[in-house]
Amino acid sequence: MNKVYLLASRQTIDKDQQAVAINQIIRMEGYSYDKYVVYDITQDRWGVHYHLINLRTFHFDTSEIIRPLSQKFGIGMYFDEHNIVFKTDEEVAEILAKAKEQEAKEQEDV
Repeated sequence: MNKVYLLASRQTIDKDQQAVAINQIIRMEGYSYDKYVVYDITQDRWGVHYHLINLRTFHFDTSEIIRPLSQKFGIGMYFDEHNIVFKTDEEVAEILAKAKEQEAKEQEDV
C-alpha cells in the first residue's frame, strides 16, 4: 500500500486509490490557479499517476496526488467534487495535439 501522511493537515492519502477520471478537469491551487485536463492515468507499484495537460499553456505535467477541493490544504492539485467537469474525447484529442505541437516546437528551439 502506498500511503502519504500529511502531518500538518492530519490527513492520509492512499496513492493506490484513483481520485479522478480521464478527461476530467482539475486545478492547481497555490502559486498558480491553472486548470488541467487528465488525458491518461497509469498505475504501477508506486501508485496511480495522472498525466495532465495545462489548458492555458498546453504543457504536459504529472501528479500522483489529486485531492477533493473540500480537503484543500496548501499548494496542490484539486478537483471540485461538487461541480465535476469533463471534456469530450474530441476536445481532449485536440488539446493533446496542441500540447504535442507545443512540445515539438520547444524541442526545435533548444
